[in-house]
Amino acid sequence: CPGPLVKTLRKLVNAKKGEEIIVLTDSKECVNVLRESIVPLGLGSFDVKQEDSYYRITIIKLIDKLDEQIDIDKRC
Repeated sequence: CPGPLVKTLRKLVNAKKGEEIIVLTDSKECVNVLRESIVPLGLGSFDVKQEDSYYRITIIKLIDKLDEQIDIDKRC
C-alpha cells in the first residue's frame, strides 16, 4: 500500500509538532506498513482502533522538523 504510506508521510512532514493525523484503511497490511515506517523513527505516536470494516489510525507528530531530528544510525 504505497499510496497511503506516501500520503501519510507527506501529511506528517507538513504537520506541526503535536498535530493529529487520522488515517482510515480497510487493510491490516497497510496498518502494519504505516506503523513500521513511523514508530521506529520516532516520528509520531501511533494508535489503531478497529471500527466495523476499517481501521482508524491516529498519529500524533512528536518532532518539529523531520530532517533535523532523525538519526538513522541510532534508530535503525
